[in-house]
Amino acid sequence: MPMMIPARRDRGQTLVLFALFLVVLIGSSAVAVDYGTWLKVRRDYQNVADAAVLAGSAFLVRPVTVPKQVDAREAAWKSIEDQLGISLDETLLAASSTPALTPIVDVTSGYRMWVSTPPLGAAAGYGGGYSGNNRVLFAWVEKDNPAYLSRIFGLGDQTVSAWATAGTFPNRFAVITLRKNGDPTNGNPTDLDINGGTVLNVYDGDVGGNWGLSVNGSDSAIVMHSSTGDAYGVYQTENVPTGGNGWIPSQVRTFPGGTPVTVQYHAEVADPAYPAPCLTFGVGIGPSQLNLACLESFWLTA
Repeated sequence: MPMMIPARRDRGQTLVLFALFLVVLIGSSAVAVDYGTWLKVRRDYQNVADAAVLAGSAFLVRPVTVPKQVDAREAAWKSIEDQLGISLDETLLAASSTPALTPIVDVTSGYRMWVSTPPLGAAAGYGGGYSGNNRVLFAWVEKDNPAYLSRIFGLGDQTVSAWATAGTFPNRFAVITLRKNGDPTNGNPTDLDINGGTVLNVYDGDVGGNWGLSVNGSDSAIVMHSSTGDAYGVYQTENVPTGGNGWIPSQVRTFPGGTPVTVQYHAEVADPAYPAPCLTFGVGIGPSQLNLACLESFWLTA
C-alpha cells in the first residue's frame, strides 16, 4: 500500500507578505503627506515674501533717500506681520539704515525673517543678482515645520524658507537703444558705438536698451553724473554680456571718483516674429462679396 504524504499547509504566508508591504506603503504615504505639506507651506511663505517686497518697493523711487528706504522696509514688515498674523514693531525694525545679518525671530510663532534694502548679499541668504542695489527690496521668511507621519521613520522637522526681491524699474533714461522688431541679432551690435576715445557724459539719467550699445577702445567711456546723489545705472537686455558689446569696468563709471558702475545684464528675449493682425471682413458689392484679408489682397466670390 503506497505511503500517503501529508499536504503542506501554506496558510499564513499571505499575511506575512501583507505585513511587510504594509510597512512600505505606510512609510511612502507618510513621506508623501509630510512632503506635500512642506511644499504647500513653502508656497505660502513665497506668497508672503512676494507681497512684502511688492508693498515696500513702491517707495524706492528716484531719488532714493534713506527715509524712502525706511518707508520701504516698514511697509514690507507690516505686510509680513499682517499675513503671518504675528505682532511686530515694524517701525522699530525699519528704522535701521543697515539691517543686521541676524534674522528677526518671533519667539511665539517661530518665524525667522529678514527685510533689507539694498539686499545684503549671500551673508543674509540672498542669492539674487541685485546685491547692494538701493532700488531693490529683499525679504526672507523661514520656519522649522514639524514632521508628522514621517517622524516614525526618523525624519525630523524641516526648515522651509522663501525669499523675494522687487524694485522700481528705471524711469529716467538719458540714453536708450532699441533693436527693431524682426531684425536679426548678432554678436557685436553697433546701433550706438562709443569709440575713438569718446566719453559720453550722462547727467541724472539711466542708460539702457535691448540691443546695440557698445563701447570700444580703452579711452572710450560712459560717465554717470548725479546731482541728487542717487546712483544711476546701466541696464542692458542682450545675449552678449562680455565681449563685443560688453565693457570693462573702467569704461562705465561714476563722476566724481570714477567708481565702476555695474552693468545690469538680462538675457535677450527672442523675437517671436508675430505676424500683423489679420482681419477678414466683407463688403457687399451687388451679387458679389468683396473680402479683404490683412489689407493685402482681395478676391471676388459669387
